[in-house]
Amino acid sequence: MNLASDPLAAATPGGRAEGGRVTAADLDSRRLANLTTPPAPHLTRAEARRIRRAALAELRGRWPIDRLRALPATTDLATAGSILGMAEDKARELARAGDFPAPLIRHGDRYVVPTRPLLALLGIDR
Repeated sequence: MNLASDPLAAATPGGRAEGGRVTAADLDSRRLANLTTPPAPHLTRAEARRIRRAALAELRGRWPIDRLRALPATTDLATAGSILGMAEDKARELARAGDFPAPLIRHGDRYVVPTRPLLALLGIDR
């Protein structure tokens, strides 16, 4: 099969498996990279946030263990919610009500989630 007849392979340049096919692992690694890659400088904050939300939504509840262990000491509420399988709005609602399942640090109008208790909640050793 050539790349022109395979829309999936044609739509995702680079990082193809042998024979030009894109594997699920290739797609997952690209989705994960989108979370840590800084947005292009020409994007507005709203556009960058929309892209990041889409990437988090794709990962919701499906974070690989090695990726969880690579998280920094704290993470934002949207990422913590995604790790626990919930949307950002639900995570924010639980945080405001004091019912978020992991400890939170309130910093102004933002919430920060310590990674170690979050991983302990999931039964993952750092």
